[in-house]
Amino acid sequence: MSITKEQIREVKSRGFLLNRGTERFSGRIVTAAGLFTPDELRTVAELAEKFGNGKVIMTSRLAAELEGIPFEKIPEAEKFANERGLYFGGTGAKIRPVTACKGTTCIYGNI
Repeated sequence: MSITKEQIREVKSRGFLLNRGTERFSGRIVTAAGLFTPDELRTVAELAEKFGNGKVIMTSRLAAELEGIPFEKIPEAEKFANERGLYFGGTGAKIRPVTACKGTTCIYGNI
């Protein structure tokens, strides 16, 4: 399968970035200030195993990035996540997720 530049641009706006040298994508799950519940973490792990290569990377903006998602599985991954209250996003020309200090738990927090 050959993915077009238009297809790459379109899924980027939904939170999926093309992995270098492949036709697979990393999808970013946006969090509420970096906070995941145990159920959400289980869903992230299940997404990574079911649709990606099994790896999850935490980004500097506190999103969970799932690697190795085939282009044709992106809609199914989105549906699976959305049904469980999680959403891909955080890429493209839009407002970025905010990085928050854990001020309520960290002794160096400013909040």
